[in-house]
Amino acid sequence: MLVSVVISIVLGVLFLLITFFSKKNYKVRAVLAILGISLIFYGSYTYGTLKPVPLIETYDIASKRDIEYPVSKVQLISPVQDDFVKCRILTMGVYPESHTKDIWVLLKPSDDKYYPQSDWTNTSYKEDGKWQVVTRF
Repeated sequence: MLVSVVISIVLGVLFLLITFFSKKNYKVRAVLAILGISLIFYGSYTYGTLKPVPLIETYDIASKRDIEYPVSKVQLISPVQDDFVKCRILTMGVYPESHTKDIWVLLKPSDDKYYPQSDWTNTSYKEDGKWQVVTRF
């Protein structure tokens, strides 16, 4: 939950409590009540609509195809052919346990050039026969 949402709800409740338990003049109490109700409405409305900015890179996961067993070669399981791909997507696959070489994902768009997709010109992440790399289009 965002800090601004919590602050607005807490201030709204605080203003309403002051309104109910205060013996000051009615104009101040009316202004505090209106502010309190407004802040509670604002906080409850924005609770589900505001999203915090992620600290790490976000990506989509496309549909997956079935793995061909036994795994005897490096296979791409996601994204599948003719999948709609947004800006970033997690490219995944499997590899045989005997495979010790690096796995590189290369894109070949319409300009007929190849673009490596591994972070920091490093290789994809591999573990327990599965590999993955974030692909940027």
